[in-house]
Amino acid sequence: MRRPRKKGFYTSGQDVDRTVEDPEHIILSQLKETDTVVYETVKDFAQGNFTFGIVDYGLKENGVGLTFVTAESPSPLSDAIGQANLEKLKKIRDDIVSGTIVVNNPLEQQ
Repeated sequence: MRRPRKKGFYTSGQDVDRTVEDPEHIILSQLKETDTVVYETVKDFAQGNFTFGIVDYGLKENGVGLTFVTAESPSPLSDAIGQANLEKLKKIRDDIVSGTIVVNNPLEQQ
């Protein structure tokens, strides 16, 4: 984590909110919401609905996210992102969740 700070770069964190470690340089984080996957899997198992197979957890299912867009952060929003861009990202997220924007899975055969 010292390299972005030492060089003055902006960067992003991965999996969990890393902005809290260095909010001046780590300005957002891509989030894996593994708690959602675990909860849904255990719930299905407990209710007798569990089946083996591949399950996609995207934005709509709260399986992935982005700090400040899908999850709050104790860190301040970086001026490098800005509130206007954040609002654009939230609109895109809403359009994906509602189905207005369709994101194709590149692993599925077309």
